[in-house]
Amino acid sequence: MAMLSAGFFIGVLGYCRPGATASGAHTGAEQMIGSTGEVVQLGGEDEGRVGLHGEIWAARSSRRLAKGQKVRVVSRTGLTLSVEQST
Repeated sequence: MAMLSAGFFIGVLGYCRPGATASGAHTGAEQMIGSTGEVVQLGGEDEGRVGLHGEIWAARSSRRLAKGQKVRVVSRTGLTLSVEQST
């Protein structure tokens, strides 16, 4: 029983040590930056809605958007994504 408890605590301490899970952001705004989505609805020449990670987000671009176009997220302000054409 002592070996089992020791093994458990060594595993927990190994997981909690600094850098053990430093593989980058997995949630929030940081995860979206650089992600690729698709324009699903137009709201004007340079704005619309983008499907990303199973969600629909408001988006703006410095260039004209087209429905079905692949875009990459460059930033987020509130609930609006800034996107550019994905290459």
